[in-house]
Amino acid sequence: MKIVLILLLTVYSINAQIPIDTDGNGYINIKTLKDLRWISENENYWDENFELDNNIDASDTKNWYIINHDSDINTPDSALGFSPIGNETIPFTGKFNGKKYEIQNLYVLRRWGGTGAGLFGRIEKQAIIENVYLCNVDIIGSFSTAGIAGFNYGLVSNCYVVGRIEGTAGVGGIIGSNRGEVIKCGFTGDLICTAGFGGGIAGASYGGLSQSYSLVNIISNGINIGGLSGTNEGEITNCFTHSEISGGKYTGGFVGFNVGKITNSYCKSKIESEDEDTGGFFGKNYGDNELINIYWDLEVSKVKNSNGGKGRTTMEMKSKINYEEWDFESIWNIDPKLYDGYPYLQIPDLLTTVSVNEFELKTLNFIYPNPVKSEINLKLNFSDSNMEIQIFNLNGKLIFDQEYKSNTPLDLSHLKNGIYTIMVKDGNKYLIDRFIKE
Repeated sequence: MKIVLILLLTVYSINAQIPIDTDGNGYINIKTLKDLRWISENENYWDENFELDNNIDASDTKNWYIINHDSDINTPDSALGFSPIGNETIPFTGKFNGKKYEIQNLYVLRRWGGTGAGLFGRIEKQAIIENVYLCNVDIIGSFSTAGIAGFNYGLVSNCYVVGRIEGTAGVGGIIGSNRGEVIKCGFTGDLICTAGFGGGIAGASYGGLSQSYSLVNIISNGINIGGLSGTNEGEITNCFTHSEISGGKYTGGFVGFNVGKITNSYCKSKIESEDEDTGGFFGKNYGDNELINIYWDLEVSKVKNSNGGKGRTTMEMKSKINYEEWDFESIWNIDPKLYDGYPYLQIPDLLTTVSVNEFELKTLNFIYPNPVKSEINLKLNFSDSNMEIQIFNLNGKLIFDQEYKSNTPLDLSHLKNGIYTIMVKDGNKYLIDRFIKE
């Protein structure tokens, strides 16, 4: 079966049109799913620079490489899906700029004996991945599995992932194993980690995590499970997580097992673990580490103990005065309408604006026309009752909030030209999309 697959890949690579740098800025332009597939299957180009030109629907990845990929010939054939860009032998060393376009419905399934599953398998030190938005992903790997990259040795900046990630160990919403830098990234969704080392941003982090967050439901009976990172041996600063976590030994609301430095961070995590090494902020904090101004919600976690951090009531967690030396001018903010009134980061937060534990998230293309000149129409499958519509600008600021009735055009002529996020709420269901106002 492997020989047949190699032949199919060869035929595809020969017939596929090679994407090129159409605008002369040093980045090869990626316009279609075929272009994205071409990159993943041509390792000689993994030192080049790439940029997305538009949204890409990757639904067809669930039909790629349909083979019987186990030893039982009686089991049904299934698809391996997208092949990650970069691996342990030939890592990705270039730059990839998503330009805030979405790659939707990406599907990845573990491959023969391989590690490092995600959009990228392995990112090397000189690589830069930025402005990549993955929506409704379904990624199933083994060791080091995540939305953006299984292994990161480079820089990952301003990337967001929504969906479901499943793996054995080293499972993260953004990065499986991080030895580089992760800045201004967010994950919303479900994380399943069978053996351990699982976290909303990183399964294990030995580098830096800053200004990042996770809204995550983590299911595991393994070790080292945390709402933000399963293990931390690096430095974390200005991060938060709203989580529901079930884990085994060393389960923490923020980090499962910590030997690193953490500054200005908090967690609102509901924790289920019968192991004695369970804590509101840390499962285990080992050594004499710098822990500066870090907090967890006592009432939500129902865990009174931690090897570090300060436990506070829900009311205390929602007040600025209780966050010593935090920067609420340029980094943090508090708004009763966002994140249940807890602090949130002032970053271009385009995908998630409420707690993952309180809604069913669906990211769809339900706006037309898009781009918008004055009025837009919404194609919805919600009830005919009045719904609530909220619109946010690129900085995550709420600029529009009103009731809405189905099948009624919405006048947006008053908005300035730019990119916006729209969220439609009906009960506990939400739809989120983006549009351009011209």
